[in-house]
Amino acid sequence: MIPQSGVTLSILSAVRAASAAFLFSAAYSLAKFNLTDWVTITVALVCFGLTAFSLVGAPTIIVARASWGLHSLRRNGGVSMLNVILAFLKIGFLGFGGGYAMLSLIFAESARFGLTVQQFADLNALDGLIPGPIAINSATYIGQMYGGFWTGVAATLAVCVPSLVFVPLYMHFEAKIKSNWVLTGILNGIKPAAVGLILGVALSLLLVTVFGVSNIHVWTHAHLDWVSLIVLVLVLGIDLKWHVNPLWLMLLAGVIGAVAYYI
Repeated sequence: MIPQSGVTLSILSAVRAASAAFLFSAAYSLAKFNLTDWVTITVALVCFGLTAFSLVGAPTIIVARASWGLHSLRRNGGVSMLNVILAFLKIGFLGFGGGYAMLSLIFAESARFGLTVQQFADLNALDGLIPGPIAINSATYIGQMYGGFWTGVAATLAVCVPSLVFVPLYMHFEAKIKSNWVLTGILNGIKPAAVGLILGVALSLLLVTVFGVSNIHVWTHAHLDWVSLIVLVLVLGIDLKWHVNPLWLMLLAGVIGAVAYYI
């Protein structure tokens, strides 16, 4: 767990806001190219609505009829390594739409282990500060948190397995896949769903970072964090207009958070 006191808390809050801004920016970029008619817009809105109002509903849109249930396998009050491995195998196999779109599925599965929205926000903040893909960083972070070092290693390897299986198969059958109208249609349907999923996760991070509530159902308990709101709007604007390296924007957010603490 990341320390939550003093200047560290202020910096992390600002970095979390920057992470939410990147998600909104990614959703906007995907929407420009993939929301081209009323059908795709409807799919995106449905996925966004389910994610925003339940946090665990949106992944069902992506993995419907393909998902299998994971039983709660607990040992001595903790999470078993097998449970974590199965969860990240599922994420790897069914996490369509790219890294940002996978975040809602990552949260849904990790919530089974007790992951809170605040911890999920910390994960996203860290992901912007350290190298590596979102799925791998998430697997290492969550595996380490709930099972220790070796569970973190196992989760990291597990989330990589699907890519090692599917990428060679895709390369081998690439021509047939591209000429198959059914598969093409499925992939085209996933793209607008990914937009909705990313927007839903972005809203969740916005709520916990800017308004201090875990979901939209407890909106009456919200309290506005002006620094986080300013960081989010500033980073989003800079990213959309000038496409600055995210690392510099994360550092800018951290500096703003530190300065705000001492003002």
